[in-house]
Amino acid sequence: MLAIFPEISYELCRIFGIMSPSNLVFLVIIFLLVEKIFTLSIIVSQLEDKIGVLSAEVALRSKAENKKIDKVDEKETLLEREEVEKQEIEAEIGIEREDDQWFP
Repeated sequence: MLAIFPEISYELCRIFGIMSPSNLVFLVIIFLLVEKIFTLSIIVSQLEDKIGVLSAEVALRSKAENKKIDKVDEKETLLEREEVEKQEIEAEIGIEREDDQWFP
């Protein structure tokens, strides 16, 4: 736009007290770059906060899942113990299990 209407850059240089229109262009570009860096810094900070929240949520879900797995393991162990006790009792009183017999 400044290439089509160079009078704009000369007038802005006069208003702001800048010696050369090229210096004004550099100043504007530097300002835009600093603003972009500031905006990206804010976005990165927000994403870091989200990462913290998500990692805490994953840890809680993992802990809950581990508790479920532990409960299932405890139930399986309890069932195995009951089965062993049942087999011991049956062996003591002389009862044979049907699945242990072989029928020709």
